[in-house]
Amino acid sequence: MDIETKIRISVIVPYYNTPVRYLAPFLDSVLNQDYGDFELIIVNDGSTDEESLALLKGITDPHLTVLDASHGGVSAARNLGLDHISGDLLYFADSDDELVQGLFSHVAGNFVEDPELDLLVFSTDNRSVEGKVRPNQHLQPMTFTGEECLAAICTSDSFMYNNLWGKVYNVSRIGKENVARFDTSLRRAEDRFWNLMMAQHVAKGRTSAFVGYIHNANPGSITHQGNSKIAALDAYDKMLGYIEGKEGKSANYHEMMASYYNKIQWYLILCMFSKGNEDKKLFRPTLIRLHKELKGRKIKSREYAWRKWLHYPLLLIAR
Repeated sequence: MDIETKIRISVIVPYYNTPVRYLAPFLDSVLNQDYGDFELIIVNDGSTDEESLALLKGITDPHLTVLDASHGGVSAARNLGLDHISGDLLYFADSDDELVQGLFSHVAGNFVEDPELDLLVFSTDNRSVEGKVRPNQHLQPMTFTGEECLAAICTSDSFMYNNLWGKVYNVSRIGKENVARFDTSLRRAEDRFWNLMMAQHVAKGRTSAFVGYIHNANPGSITHQGNSKIAALDAYDKMLGYIEGKEGKSANYHEMMASYYNKIQWYLILCMFSKGNEDKKLFRPTLIRLHKELKGRKIKSREYAWRKWLHYPLLLIAR
């Protein structure tokens, strides 16, 4: 089947001072894919690194478009990229990671095979600073409904949890006018919030065992900027408000609340051992509110089943 004439992939990549040692292999991994009907939109978020800028600006590949912007953060960069997409499928990647050869042909093949598919979630790996590759999220093939998609976003370590770079949305079916905008006020979990907003437009999705992406450990990544644990409180408050506004306090709402509770506990524990000066007292009202609303409810999360017993010791820490 000649899939190249049937479906076009738009790839949006925010870029801010990514070192050449990461940027060069990333560009090679995208531009040398064995599937040709794609566009690579890199949004230069006010970078000042002359070496990586020279590399990027020196590429004349027709697939590549570079958009220059003042430094506004990763969400603003992605929103600018959204204004320029022309493809049927929408995909986000990070400029310090790598795509696996054959990803685009695998992705296009899935959507051509099933024209009613709204979302494809594929498997990914991690690469350590030392260069060792380990499984990140390896998935068993299955199809899922929109309701299952939403529930998965609300469940820790599920196939829909967090990242953007393992997911491809069919914006031709969803409608480009329905593609959510990233919340530029968030400094953490903006990707999870975006996936949450997109889930309402997913009627049918599929997971794939194909490992298509390698996420590199890079402490200087733009996705690690503003890595405040406190900043996560804002994101989760907005996500809970969104779910409540769309569905009322449904089972999804309380499962998401439990996932939020688990995360906030973990962030507080990390703050205990970090060298930062984040105010632990800021966690206290959120933990109390979530604990009170979840008390006595049937929650599927196994993590919540044991984390709730840490509640009172952690409140003592967050004084």
